[in-house]
Amino acid sequence: MVRGAEVERVWLPAAARTAAVQRALAGVDEDSALAERVAPVLRALAEGETVPPTALPALAWERLSAFQRLVLARVAAIPRGAVASYGELARAVGRPRAARAVGRAVAANPFPLLVPCHRVVRADGTLGGFTGAAGEIKRWLLEREGALPPAASRAADGSRLGLPVGCV
Repeated sequence: MVRGAEVERVWLPAAARTAAVQRALAGVDEDSALAERVAPVLRALAEGETVPPTALPALAWERLSAFQRLVLARVAAIPRGAVASYGELARAVGRPRAARAVGRAVAANPFPLLVPCHRVVRADGTLGGFTGAAGEIKRWLLEREGALPPAASRAADGSRLGLPVGCV
C-alpha cells in the first residue's frame, strides 16, 4: 500500500483482504509510479533474490513507535541468508530482557519482505510465528534465501531449523 512517496504497508499474497484491509486501502494510490516500482522489488525479495538498497522504496517509518522503529531497523540489517533470534535482537537494541516485546514489534511489521521479519527465529532455532500455516511462508522464504536448505528445513521432530543464529 503506497501513499505519496512512501510504502505504508505490505500484505503478503496469503493475507485475506478483510473489511479492515479494505478500509485501510481507501485513498491508496495503487496505480502510482511508486506502486509500479515496488511490485517487482517485492517479487524479487519473495523469490529470495538480492535487491540493491537503492531499489528499496521509502517506508513510512513515522507511523511506528520509537521501539518498533528501533527493532525493525535492526531486522532490516539482517543479511540475506542469515537469521537472528528475538533475544539477540533484544540485546542489540539495548533491551536484553525484552525478547517478547521485540517479538511483538516484529509480528506487527507493516513491511514484510522489505523489512525481513522472516529472518527472525526463536532462540532454540524453531521458526516462531509468521503468516501461513505452521510457518510455511517463513520456511519457504528462508529456503529461497539459502538460510534454510530444503533438506534441513525440518528436523526429525519436524520443528527445529538447525540454523546458526547470531547475525545481529
